[in-house]
Amino acid sequence: MDSECINRMLLYECHPQVCPAGERCLNQAFSKRQYSQVEIFRTLSRGWGLRCVHDIKKGHFVSEYVGEVIDEEECRSRIRQAQETDICNFYMLTLDKDRIIDAGPKGNEARFMNHCCQPNCETQKWTVSGDTRVGLFALIDVAAGTELTFNYNLECLGNGKTVCKCGAPNCSGFLGVRPK
Repeated sequence: MDSECINRMLLYECHPQVCPAGERCLNQAFSKRQYSQVEIFRTLSRGWGLRCVHDIKKGHFVSEYVGEVIDEEECRSRIRQAQETDICNFYMLTLDKDRIIDAGPKGNEARFMNHCCQPNCETQKWTVSGDTRVGLFALIDVAAGTELTFNYNLECLGNGKTVCKCGAPNCSGFLGVRPK
């Protein structure tokens, strides 16, 4: 975290064959899947959630947001189909202008991370071996047992006007609306 690695500063993961630090390189969290230990749990009012098993320091990599990569047309089709069958939970996150990650049919524990208007994690788009990937990173020091959250902002698609139940003091009232 405190290194002067230009790749890390630019959100590029170092490639092991060209990094001058070689085996000592600490900027390969995506490739090495150096995820924080987490567990899925049932929340009181927001369905399933994700919490950390151990303390996580500010700035540390929590997990990668993974899923099926689809285009906008397929995304709209899936949202339409879900609405027709009364499915109201979506796990879609914009990767770039042409691609969306849908963690619904395929994903990891990160898909259980709930929205919060005052989150303890954030998404960051990194370049790893030439491709864009999304990581979740701690915004603050997070104590073991704490629910992990991020602000969906407008990055997550398909939520429309869903009531926010985060309970934060600055809660906007709806997903996709800026906090107060």
